[in-house]
Amino acid sequence: MLDEKGFEPYSAVLVRLLGGPLYSDEHKLWELLLTHRNYVEVFFSKIGMQLHVHDPYGLAYIRQYTDEEMAEETAPIPRLLRRVPLTYEVTLLLVLLRDQLQQFEIDSGSGLRLVLTRERLRELVTLFFREKADQVKMLRSIDTVIQKVVDLGFLRPLGARNRNEYEVMRLLKAKLPAEELEVVRRRLAEHVGEEGATPEGAAEEGVEDAPPAANGEPLEVPDREPGDLPPGQGEAK
Repeated sequence: MLDEKGFEPYSAVLVRLLGGPLYSDEHKLWELLLTHRNYVEVFFSKIGMQLHVHDPYGLAYIRQYTDEEMAEETAPIPRLLRRVPLTYEVTLLLVLLRDQLQQFEIDSGSGLRLVLTRERLRELVTLFFREKADQVKMLRSIDTVIQKVVDLGFLRPLGARNRNEYEVMRLLKAKLPAEELEVVRRRLAEHVGEEGATPEGAAEEGVEDAPPAANGEPLEVPDREPGDLPPGQGEAK
């Protein structure tokens, strides 16, 4: 039923999902999604998108169908979600974070949030850097990788000003399921073997062919203005 302005009761959910993943801790929007889930699915299917709701993770996001998945007679639909190929280093950090998240849930249970400091993130990635002589340059490169993962929505800074702690977002579990981890690790190892590159070398060459998915599909992220943070990645609630 439309309200007096012509809005559907779930309009806010549609806009929120177009901007990025929706989590259950956004209680009002999450309840609206669960209440009107069928209508939300129908809306997105009409514009070439698929709604994914992971109830155990408290997570929902949308995925745009590829041209191959669309019917041949359907006119091409412009891409609203950009397909983002990932560098070796970003893929590596995602795999490391997925391992950390899995171990954390085994040790602490799934109801808690995994929070890592910047120093801990640096430590995880530093282990895979062969050349460590130029400490300043190495840390700068690692911080660039961390920021990229933030931009993709897999890390959320806890606080707009002090970005020394980050929550590992549950979106990572959906985008990189446990059963795909070994596949991705093999692809990373094959990439290094074929290119003869270390993580540092890959950064300098701008490698963009190691997405964190076994099927080789790049990640999809909503188009937004340069410098915009994904929704929910400002000041922590």
